Amino acid sequence: MLRVAMAWTPDEDATLAELAGQGKTKDEVAALMGRTRSGVESRARILHIPFSRRSGAYMKWTPEEDDKLRALIAKGAARSTCALGVKRGVRAVEWRAAHLGLRFADVPMRLFNRPDYLGWGNGRLEEAKRRWLAGESGKMIADAMGGGMTRSSLIAQMHRCGCKREASPVAKRIHGKRSAQKLRKAMKLKRPPLRPLPPKAEKPFRFKDIRHHFGFTPAAPWLPEPANDTARISHAELAAMHCRWPCGDPAKAGAFQPLFCGQPRQVGLPYCEEHNHRAYRYIGAAPLQTYGG
Repeated sequence: MLRVAMAWTPDEDATLAELAGQGKTKDEVAALMGRTRSGVESRARILHIPFSRRSGAYMKWTPEEDDKLRALIAKGAARSTCALGVKRGVRAVEWRAAHLGLRFADVPMRLFNRPDYLGWGNGRLEEAKRRWLAGESGKMIADAMGGGMTRSSLIAQMHRCGCKREASPVAKRIHGKRSAQKLRKAMKLKRPPLRPLPPKAEKPFRFKDIRHHFGFTPAAPWLPEPANDTARISHAELAAMHCRWPCGDPAKAGAFQPLFCGQPRQVGLPYCEEHNHRAYRYIGAAPLQTYGG
């Protein structure tokens, strides 16, 4: 029995190091210790235990080894037991068994890259169709025909060929019950009546025509009176309460010559009332501009 996902003991670590020092392969160590190959590899990597690569693992198979492998598989031996019996790796035993058309009892047969996979030629597809239409299950057909066929591969091939058979009475009864339940639920739903659509207008409505739609007549534009652009204070006299509208040429006016309007400015705005109307198209309800006061 394989010891999967169990903690390694100090005695097992010592045995692992001893077997690796004797030149055993990872598969042989896994079979001797009752561990998996991946478990032995990870533990050896943690303990920094090197494994030597034997040249015997790449030697050709002899007829005696083939006979011994056949006898072990016929007895129902697992892959690891067969690997110990022929003194080969588990991977080598797997590929040799596939080449000889043998099948282990502890692992299902693989489909891909296997020499024993016969495919769908030589009348196998017609035989599978006949059995499928006769009502046999996919598992029964795959086990009877063999040659690397599985239930999934058979069902997929039947669907690709468009080979459909009549559903069983049990499946029909279950499908009929589900359809009746869906119909009853749909009949119980009460949908509100649909509202009639409004009559279609002769001309499409446009947003820019909304003033004509409501009969709106725009008022005459408000034109503020022209402000009196008179410079009253200079830059040196400018304070927080003064209007900052320039009324002259800053290049010509000196530091002590009048340049700004100087009228009392509005709260939160930089200019007086007349100059604010000239400076802004829109003034908010609570302007927050401050100028030191």
